[in-house]
Amino acid sequence: MSKTNDDDYYAIALKYGQEFNGIEVQGGIGFSRRDGEDGDTDDTFGSVAVKFQSGFNIAFSAGSRENDGQYGYGKLGYDRDLVNWGQTSFGVDYYQGTDFVSDGSTSEVLGIGISQDFDEANTQIYLAYRAYQFDEDDTSYEDANALLFGMRVKF
Repeated sequence: MSKTNDDDYYAIALKYGQEFNGIEVQGGIGFSRRDGEDGDTDDTFGSVAVKFQSGFNIAFSAGSRENDGQYGYGKLGYDRDLVNWGQTSFGVDYYQGTDFVSDGSTSEVLGIGISQDFDEANTQIYLAYRAYQFDEDDTSYEDANALLFGMRVKF
């Protein structure tokens, strides 16, 4: 946002979190509006995540910008203490969006990953693969693939 921006911004969000017989549920929904000189922009979005005692977990989110695009996302994961130094996590996720860059455009992402916690060192390592695809009506793009490897240290 620039210093000369006179647009008005409004937002509201609701969050929810509860545990039922060892099943953790968290969710939220939000709405934002930007009243500007070039017109109004309304965004609506929400998500829900569920973690089961078995270690399985699922998450879904979706959102849209009025007259300008929408997306959906889902993830299936599994967390387990396979080794004594920390939790191991596996996940597969999928994203699909439409009309974000231009009317008729589509975007998709498919990912798979694994992470390993090292509790005593407050460290996590991860490895993931992601495949990206984007299409427009009048333009052809190459698909992209990414291999991610990294480490996170918590202080």
